Amino acid sequence: MAKMKVSGDKKTVKTTAVRDHILTVPITKKNPTGKTVRDRHIRRLPGTDLNNDEIVDLFKKYDRKVLAYPNSKKLLEEYRNSDDYDELIAIWVDYFNKKLGTNTPLEPDSIKALIASESGFRHDPKENKIAFGMKKLSSIIRGF
Repeated sequence: MAKMKVSGDKKTVKTTAVRDHILTVPITKKNPTGKTVRDRHIRRLPGTDLNNDEIVDLFKKYDRKVLAYPNSKKLLEEYRNSDDYDELIAIWVDYFNKKLGTNTPLEPDSIKALIASESGFRHDPKENKIAFGMKKLSSIIRGF
């Protein structure tokens, strides 16, 4: 079982490795075994996710003074209601950037574009077979 420290918060999120994909590499001083983990699948343990009440409470009380909002009126006319979601996008991008503490933070415009490609900002989106999805997009962006 592994623990992952959550940046900006004193609690730790407990995770466990579900599966490691091992890659054989040249033996070096830095890597004397010649093996490295190419990809690791982890799973959060129960009790470490936000429940509905926590999500609503966090959204209502979130400090909106220093948020980075996505650009307005930049998407195609097809997504004319996309600007209605700018506050939601700004809050959750800021929240997850703080929680994940990554070197490459999420950008509000990228998330807005992702939502446009995935659902077109429709409440009842039709299946979109060409959409990448967040996991795929983040792996492309971060170069994993």
